[in-house]
Amino acid sequence: MPLEIFREGFQYRTSQKTCLSNIVQQLSEEKLVDPWICFLIESCQLLGIRLARSAFLLHYWQMNRTQLLYCFLCFLPNLIFGQVDTLLQLPVVEVRNNSIRQQPLGAQVQSWDSKTLDNTGTTNLADLLNRESTIYIKSYGLNSLATSSIRGASAGQTLVLWNGLPIQSPMLGLLDLSLIPSFSAEQVKVQRGGSSALWGNGAIGGTIQLNNLASFDKSWSGKLETLLGAFGNWQQQAQVEWSNDKLFTRTKFSHQQGENNFTYRINEDLPEKTQTNAAFDQQHFLQDFYWKLRSNQRLSAHLWYLQSDRQIPPTTTQNLSLATQADQAIRSILQWQLNQDQWIYQAKLAYFTEDIHFIDEAILLDAPSKFTTLMGEAEAQYFFNKSQQITFGLSQMRNTANADGYPAGVTENRSDAFLSYRMQRAQSGIQLSLRQSIINNKYSPIVPSLGLDYRPAPAWRLHFQFSRNYRWPTLNDRYWNPGGNPDLIAEEGWSQELGATWQWSHKKTSLEFSATIFNRNIKDWILWSPLEGQGIWSAKNIAKVWSRGLETSAQYKITLGRMEINSKVSYDYIRSTNEVALTLPSIAKGDQLIYTPIHQGLTSIQLKWNNHAFSYLQHFTGSSKGVNRDIDAFTTAELRYHFHWKWGKQKISTFATLHNLWDANYQVIERRPMPGRYAQIGLRLNFE
Repeated sequence: MPLEIFREGFQYRTSQKTCLSNIVQQLSEEKLVDPWICFLIESCQLLGIRLARSAFLLHYWQMNRTQLLYCFLCFLPNLIFGQVDTLLQLPVVEVRNNSIRQQPLGAQVQSWDSKTLDNTGTTNLADLLNRESTIYIKSYGLNSLATSSIRGASAGQTLVLWNGLPIQSPMLGLLDLSLIPSFSAEQVKVQRGGSSALWGNGAIGGTIQLNNLASFDKSWSGKLETLLGAFGNWQQQAQVEWSNDKLFTRTKFSHQQGENNFTYRINEDLPEKTQTNAAFDQQHFLQDFYWKLRSNQRLSAHLWYLQSDRQIPPTTTQNLSLATQADQAIRSILQWQLNQDQWIYQAKLAYFTEDIHFIDEAILLDAPSKFTTLMGEAEAQYFFNKSQQITFGLSQMRNTANADGYPAGVTENRSDAFLSYRMQRAQSGIQLSLRQSIINNKYSPIVPSLGLDYRPAPAWRLHFQFSRNYRWPTLNDRYWNPGGNPDLIAEEGWSQELGATWQWSHKKTSLEFSATIFNRNIKDWILWSPLEGQGIWSAKNIAKVWSRGLETSAQYKITLGRMEINSKVSYDYIRSTNEVALTLPSIAKGDQLIYTPIHQGLTSIQLKWNNHAFSYLQHFTGSSKGVNRDIDAFTTAELRYHFHWKWGKQKISTFATLHNLWDANYQVIERRPMPGRYAQIGLRLNFE
């Protein structure tokens, strides 16, 4: 037997086609080698020990186990340092361009590709999430400020990423989703649940990821689109792509404007009113460039320019508003990637700047603000084999900001180190992650996470995630004068989720059902409240919030000849309550957080026949608490028709959408009216 192992070892060293682990596995299965010996041989291989010395252990496989283990431990230092030029090389592993952080185990992820984004008929990210998911979108009105709440978290506890880097304001800690056009990315992903260990500060409720993708060897292609809608809304989009085997470039431009002068009723017994001072004008320019330096090395650059001018309409209790807001932002990323052997190296350098100028002539307020973010990130991903990989990296961020609240300006420095290990096999997978952040020389909590995936049968998937998460106070929370509190600490806590997915398909029919339960406890929640005996509001760590709930979804698809029917039903039950009784502001223990409905539901059905597509969607939002009064539950519906045909290599699409089909009178945010029934029509040309 030892002679055969020497022969196999010699063949491995000469041809590198036979791996010792395969030999040991085969011998173990045939019960020719004691399992303890298999363990020692595998350990030797991982440590790079000579095959001859590994085979030497096999020669004494009949020895007493205890004696053999003792000898192994005694000679281990000599074996490790005795290696010279006979290191075992692991087999070449196919390296894919998928980051561990982009495909986390144990998490619930929903994604949309560019084709799906085109067919949704949505104009911005807020509309997309509101139409296609049960994520609660807190909208101040049509084409007005919109933020998200995932699993009962605040808007600042959702991290928005563009090509893997955070783009929300460090001053406010959030991002206006109405300023993100749907066509800004080729892939949109939403990960529900805490992921601070993977992405860092702010990822308590979940993450929204916008990714730009390249496709080489496709020559010229492009897209032109125009959209006309009620209330003076008009949108145009243009996109041009060109690529060969080494270069890829894509240019996008969009313009959108509208009056938003819809009518509404405060109460059914009151006359209609017309919304005023609600016009907007918005432009976006995006440029992506990819260059294959070599077959395994790539350089990419991304540029995003935004300009927006909006009027701020009056609330239902105001007769007049003269407020306006101008936003101007530049976002740029330079990224380098190298795939070498079993490694993927990535480095990113980003520069973000944004100006916000709020003016209200009625109260003589002129409030400009500006922030700049400079960020660098380096990441390395190593593949032990096809089932095991590890990622580790460092990032550095510098935020500077100026505003009336801190006219001298403030600066914040953040440093992060993160590590993630994954082992994934056919039926199971485990992912362990860890992150440590230092913000202005203060250590944030060390945040670990554990994700598990298990497939007990081909149709079933079970997933579990356990993580610690945090959100550092914003610049306004700490430095705004008056009210800022530099002694604030990070919001932090633990979250858990457990879910199951069942899939079934037979011929031209498929069915999928999923359910996830989650729990999250966050302490030191930051709220602004009045100081005792003073008229000044200040930021404090005074709240403790417990969020828990159930998320369910069912999808059905059937093909009947040239007809295809798709249907979906989703329901979320979310309890997000304050666990500490507060006097100022007055919040009782057990109260649901404001603007956080307990019940949300979504149902849709789509019928495709030849080049025609009809879809009906209905969204239910339960009642929620406002600042001054409760917000009533409401139901909205949408009817959409889409038709496309080909003309040579060109594809022409027309579509029409009827929003708020049943003309519901509702509000999402207190005293901010929403439009009744209105229509949109559009035309799109895709050419090659």
